[in-house]
Amino acid sequence: MLVDRGHWWRGLRGSAIKRIWPHVLGFMAWASFIAFAELMGWIPGRISPVPFTFIGLPLGFFLAFRGNQGHARYWEARLHWQTICNCARNIARQSDVFLRGGDEPPEGLREVQREIICRVVAVVHATRVRLQGGNAKAAAIEVLNDLGAPVPDLVKDAVNVPYALLTSITRDLDRILRAGWIDRIFARYIDQQVAALSDAVGACDKIRKTPMPVPIVLLTRRMVLVYGAGLPIGIVDMTRWFTPVVVGVLVYAFLGLDTIAGQLAAPFDEGPHQLPLLTTAVEVERDVRQLLGLELPPLPSAHDGIVP
Repeated sequence: MLVDRGHWWRGLRGSAIKRIWPHVLGFMAWASFIAFAELMGWIPGRISPVPFTFIGLPLGFFLAFRGNQGHARYWEARLHWQTICNCARNIARQSDVFLRGGDEPPEGLREVQREIICRVVAVVHATRVRLQGGNAKAAAIEVLNDLGAPVPDLVKDAVNVPYALLTSITRDLDRILRAGWIDRIFARYIDQQVAALSDAVGACDKIRKTPMPVPIVLLTRRMVLVYGAGLPIGIVDMTRWFTPVVVGVLVYAFLGLDTIAGQLAAPFDEGPHQLPLLTTAVEVERDVRQLLGLELPPLPSAHDGIVP
């Protein structure tokens, strides 16, 4: 996520111009050719600019719709990811309080308590890596090894690693409850947070696996292509050699909006406009490590104003 924008009028960090400038130059070159053809008298007659006004109306609607859909996906992903982080903290906090077992806890209770708390951190990191297309199993095993917790057997052969970790937590809760080591009400509190965490993980998976409908993307970009290619012909008799500038500004605006909408629609990718998954996951890990009395890892540093 980009946090340091610098000077808005000269900074290029996070700007869509990095991706669209070849297309903008291509449209401007085409507009320059049309202006030259007008000067040489190669264009017979005149074309009214009115049709391009009507074409611009649905194009603006498509861009607004695409932008709204992209922002909706981004905002939904942000809320679900925040739910994952908050539920992980709640499970760790409740496990630390409700599973203490008094002054003389039953043998094995403290080990199970620590395993549950460590697995919550592994769920957050495994979900992060899974959403970014990485190896979630390796990430979970690495986190558990760093925290000194054993790797559950479910995780070793799991396809959906976060789900396997949550299942192992639920099984431990059931074992503790049957042994009478925790009150049924307290176990219910923890299980509610586990269920909410599982729902949020599933919602994030849904967002990752269901991209924006391809026909909407294709229709918008083809409309921009038609509009940008035909506009110089309609305005060249009024703008003359200023035609490339006018076309360049309009195409930059349209393609820029389309590019930004595409970036917002993929909130889990690595980029300047995506969610800072790594930083927030490490923040959760730091909170849990402090709860366990372990050394705190440093927060990821921002690179070129972008927080990972």
